[in-house]
Amino acid sequence: MKRPVLEKMCPFFMVGNAAQSIVFYRDKLGFEVWHQEPSHEPFFAIVGRDGAQDTHDGLRGFELKDPDGYVLFFGRPR
Repeated sequence: MKRPVLEKMCPFFMVGNAAQSIVFYRDKLGFEVWHQEPSHEPFFAIVGRDGAQDTHDGLRGFELKDPDGYVLFFGRPR
């Protein structure tokens, strides 16, 4: 059976302060805010940037901790 290819990823995070997390992902990591609800004092948001890529030759990347303590890894093929 052929393994499916993942072209995009959509992680879902429960956060303590949606407005603070939106600012972090937008201003610190360069994500675009595609949707937030409601527009004033949001409790839900969708942000995006590029896509995800599966690779077999290893990754070069970095990790960081967001305001809610999630450790995120961003990488690219070597």
